[in-house]
Amino acid sequence: LSHLQEAKVELINNHLLLDEHTKRNLELTETLRLREKTYSLLWLLDKCKTAMGSRYLKSSILNPLTNKDEIERRYDFVSKLSTEFILRDDLIKCLEEVYDLERLVGRITYGNLNAKDLLQLKSSVKELPRIKEILTELKFDKKIDTFEEIYSLLDRTILEDAPFTLHEGHLIKEGYNAELDELKKISSGSKDFILEM
Repeated sequence: LSHLQEAKVELINNHLLLDEHTKRNLELTETLRLREKTYSLLWLLDKCKTAMGSRYLKSSILNPLTNKDEIERRYDFVSKLSTEFILRDDLIKCLEEVYDLERLVGRITYGNLNAKDLLQLKSSVKELPRIKEILTELKFDKKIDTFEEIYSLLDRTILEDAPFTLHEGHLIKEGYNAELDELKKISSGSKDFILEM
């Protein structure tokens, strides 16, 4: 169960409690008649650039805050993003390059990731320093890790044109591991290796 994160206690009085009938009748995430996302409140508001953002928005709609300070804090950031439009556009461009990190981390934890996942992780982590820089300029009060060591490792090791599955090989860059380079050389030039013996 190593993939499970530590359970977090959510205080009931931090959120407005909505029963299932209320959620359906207000058409928060799906319409009443067709039970589709289209034309629901979530459909109207969701302009998120990442799957993680869309999930967070859905959770926020289904669990509205009741804490006045936290609501005002959110309003302050929304207000700042509407006035700091250059930083906002830069942030949007960065977020367009970020893949679904929650899904990728899940695949890594389960051990069923492929080369495409590693390249998506590399592309996403590459954007984190710039995202952190923009959020610092906006005086965002949450800590953002940039994972530079992970990016450096992926950049040094994974080929850009790696095949979809790990079983096909051709995943690790030449020069990363001398023993692996030697084995690749032997497998590709097996006739020459036999002649040398």
